Amino acid sequence: MTRRGNNPALSEGLLPKNLQEFQDACVGSFAIPILLVTTSGRPLTVCENIALFCRRFTRQIPISRPCLDCGRQGSTERTSPLIDSPRFDSVLHECPLGFCDIAAPIVVGGETVGYMLSAQVIIEDDEGTEVRLGCTDESWGADEQDTLRRCMPRMTREKLEQVSSGISAISSLLGAYAGARSRNIHLAEQFRSQSQRLQQSLVYDAVTGVANRRRFMEALESELRRVRRYRRSMSLAAFNIKGLSKVNEEFGRDIGDAILSTVALSLTSILKETDFVGRVASSDFAVLMPETAQGRAMVEVSRVQSAIDEINASGDLPVEICLSVGVTDTVANAERMMDEARTRCDRDQEFDACGRDVSGSKIHAAGRDAR
Repeated sequence: MTRRGNNPALSEGLLPKNLQEFQDACVGSFAIPILLVTTSGRPLTVCENIALFCRRFTRQIPISRPCLDCGRQGSTERTSPLIDSPRFDSVLHECPLGFCDIAAPIVVGGETVGYMLSAQVIIEDDEGTEVRLGCTDESWGADEQDTLRRCMPRMTREKLEQVSSGISAISSLLGAYAGARSRNIHLAEQFRSQSQRLQQSLVYDAVTGVANRRRFMEALESELRRVRRYRRSMSLAAFNIKGLSKVNEEFGRDIGDAILSTVALSLTSILKETDFVGRVASSDFAVLMPETAQGRAMVEVSRVQSAIDEINASGDLPVEICLSVGVTDTVANAERMMDEARTRCDRDQEFDACGRDVSGSKIHAAGRDAR
């Protein structure tokens, strides 16, 4: 059992691009007008004899056409499964005017995304005598019906069932083609998503979302090249969360990850947008501060320490965050500069909001070397 598609525009994009050529080839093969439409009745292709198609399936075509009550409640139309094609979900449709047409659904992933239609035909017996299939619509006069009937293709029921089987098979192939394209598109999207996640995992820390050590060191090396070339200032701050491994053991890794995320959020929200934050070890962060002299860097890291103190005072976490900070503006290679900043984390110096040494803090600074 199939259901009607909710997004035909999306499904239409899965069908072959040369639908018109495809339809024209079918018209030549079956010697009867063929039309491809969406489930809402919008034509996907062009057909010279478009007025011959039943309005039940082509309600969006702006033409004057008899049998306008097809598909409406109380109409005398009838639909029946194709007798010779039980594996296809197609129907023979008999309209109130006594004409018959074929509606073969195009199914993609269990959803009907369109129809392959034949123009309405008049059924004849083997001797060419017209066979009335149902109740005619008496609201149409005899002259009008005769005019319309002269335009209609004619074929025997046996021939109609053969054409029905062919149209059903082709609509099934169209659905299979679209389904294959849909699966390929889905696989491509999965591959693209996985590639993006892989690329992010190569440069971003999974717990905090900031740059990992590899990405941070690349940024530091790039900034050092710029500083040396243009003789600009820069500072590097290293932050160490004391006792994080003990917190993981006693309170669980979820609490440890919450501490890491809290510190990372404090760094990214308080420091300047141009500062670059990275997690460079299990309990260590580093911040690259372009165009920032050491004195200004001390002011910035004191703001971070104040924010951490406020978080500790709030009691939101079951343990207090003990943060040590070291700052350097010594220009060396990236590894040496990182080591220089990290060795300052254990010195007993504190800087106030103006960057002055007031002792007893965990924020420490290295002096500027001659360049």
